[in-house]
Amino acid sequence: MDYIFLSILTFLFVAMICLTAFNIRLNKKKTCQPIRQSDNHLFLKSFFSRNTKSNDKPSQLKIRKQKTKVKIIFTKENKAYWVDNNIFYVANVIDGNPDFNNAEKVDTTNMSKKELDKMLTILDNLDRGDTDERGSSGD
Repeated sequence: MDYIFLSILTFLFVAMICLTAFNIRLNKKKTCQPIRQSDNHLFLKSFFSRNTKSNDKPSQLKIRKQKTKVKIIFTKENKAYWVDNNIFYVANVIDGNPDFNNAEKVDTTNMSKKELDKMLTILDNLDRGDTDERGSSGD
């Protein structure tokens, strides 16, 4: 059954190309017109066209959101870390949300080497992350 459908579809496609390419009209004489390569290209372009334009160019809204967006990293110790106006903040996590009212600036001057390495890793992950890390299939 599939072969019959495909063969009929192929036959109709070839017949349409022949009728258009050779300019055969019903109830009229056959006229012989020279066919240029550009005519064939324009005719077949609609059948084999591809969407080659990429829509990766961000809009003004996306650019503005990206500039004003703040990324937050949550750790296992129920701490949240983020950078806002070039200041590194830390706050406790309450019910899955950072407690912004009690946020503190991270003071790296009195940290040990191990704590400092941890803060630098968190800071690198904040800067390195993708623009959309939600994992959803939309937007």
